Amino acid sequence: MDLVSGATLAKQTLENVRSIVELAQKFGDLEFKRRIVNLEDQVFELTRERRGLVDRNEELERELVIRTKTSFRNPYWYEDGNDVPLCPKCYESSGYKLRIYLTHPAEDWNGGKRRHCKNCGQFFYDEGVVPRPAPIRLARRRSPWV
Repeated sequence: MDLVSGATLAKQTLENVRSIVELAQKFGDLEFKRRIVNLEDQVFELTRERRGLVDRNEELERELVIRTKTSFRNPYWYEDGNDVPLCPKCYESSGYKLRIYLTHPAEDWNGGKRRHCKNCGQFFYDEGVVPRPAPIRLARRRSPWV
């Protein structure tokens, strides 16, 4: 069922409920009227829920289309037709939604190439790179004699 036919069905249902309410007013039965009003409220609630589900479905379909336009070539994600890689950390941690590009072209570093994400600050090393170890900082002790 598409959005238009669903809206038409909801509109027809509401018209039917309103007709029943008008008939109930002619009979004058209070309990009957109360139940009809509850039914009308339920139809309105179902209509709102359906609209929310349709919106969520459309959002998921858009995400699926975007995700199918992305491919993984080790070690990076690429958008189809684009040679600049996406930041794997940002892309994967956002549920494959955030598309932040790494620096391009890769910069020379320590005998190889590396790329940088300006969003998360992470460096990514291409083949042949041996990352330099972080310098070790020794704590200075104060002599008790000074």
